[in-house]
Amino acid sequence: MKAAGWETLPMQNQILTMGQWGWVLAHQNLNKAEMKGFIQNELRQSSLKKIDTRWLTPDAFEHVTSFGKPLKDTSQIKVNTLTDPILPQYYNKGNWDLY
Repeated sequence: MKAAGWETLPMQNQILTMGQWGWVLAHQNLNKAEMKGFIQNELRQSSLKKIDTRWLTPDAFEHVTSFGKPLKDTSQIKVNTLTDPILPQYYNKGNWDLY
């Protein structure tokens, strides 16, 4: 998504019955901090307050967008494309040390 010009906001959460899940929000005009601010503002002030989200609160949102220090440098990982499908090679290697 970044390679296509989108700013990304990675998110993660532990789903009790399914383990660790991750997803990415993306926007072409807002940076990561602006995306986080917009969503937190919506959770605090908008009509979302009227919806029983059960666990999604501004504090919980801060946690799902927080990641620890990376275990390794991932800046050299190639983008998987139709013309250069690198992803199967990474999976076949098993430890993502192809870069």
